[in-house]
Amino acid sequence: GNTGFSSTPHLHFDVVDMLPEDTCVLKVVDPENMDTPILTLPAVIAAFSALLPRSAATTPMKLVRAQPADASADLTNIDAVRGNVVLIERGGCSFTTKARRAEQAGASSMIVVN
Repeated sequence: GNTGFSSTPHLHFDVVDMLPEDTCVLKVVDPENMDTPILTLPAVIAAFSALLPRSAATTPMKLVRAQPADASADLTNIDAVRGNVVLIERGGCSFTTKARRAEQAGASSMIVVN
C-alpha cells in the first residue's frame, strides 16, 4: 500500500523507562527532517524477543516493508531488507515464522503491525 511518504521513512526509537507492560515509543521520521516525527506510536516488545539495546534504540534506522507484506512466504525483497528494520503485517503465519523470515533476509529487526 501507499505509505504517503515522498521518500523512504526512517525509524527512530525513543526508549522510555520500561513500564510494566513493556511499552516503548516508536517515531517515524522523514530523512530530510529528522527532528520532527511524522508519526509517533506506542509499542509493545514481543515476549519472545530480546530488548533493543539503548545505544541502538537512539540510532535512526531505515524502515522497509516486507514483500510479501505478511511474510507468509520467504521475503522477496532481501536486498532492501538486509541490514534494515522490516515492517511486517500481522496475520498469514505465526510471529515466530515472521521473525525467522526476517532473520533469513538479514533484517536488523522487525516490527509487526495490525
